[in-house]
Amino acid sequence: MIMKKLLSYFSYLLIFSLGFGCVHRHEVVVNPKVFVKPSEIGNGRTIYLKIMDSRPNKDIYKREGNFKTNKVRIVADSNLEDSITKSLQRGFQDLGFRVKTRPESGSSSLKVTIVETKFSMFANTSGFHQQMKAGFRTAVKIGSQKYTQTYRDVQKVS
Repeated sequence: MIMKKLLSYFSYLLIFSLGFGCVHRHEVVVNPKVFVKPSEIGNGRTIYLKIMDSRPNKDIYKREGNFKTNKVRIVADSNLEDSITKSLQRGFQDLGFRVKTRPESGSSSLKVTIVETKFSMFANTSGFHQQMKAGFRTAVKIGSQKYTQTYRDVQKVS
């Protein structure tokens, strides 16, 4: 549920930020928020959190210009790994977990890998459209059990 909210927030933020203006290089602020109801469900247990960015190209959007159009490149203004780590740390702490960034033997862990952030714009007879895709892969380890899941979200604005 936290990942779904993070994806949704991330997608809306980028669509809104990127939808205006098309000149040269743009930097967008990526500061995702995880909205959870504070509780003690974590009961003070420790969780190891690691965020990785596996995207081969860190550009969120890139368009090569020609004599009629400008060259456009959109990138995050900071390291996505750091932004997402801080957001998830706050969310887990609000749920009563102690969050560590270095593994301890026997501790539960959550590894989040950023696999995709792509913005696209196109026009057709019904108007101008924008779309933001985001994808994350998660791996959870609790004791000897492991779980993996990939989350993808697409937000469209017309």
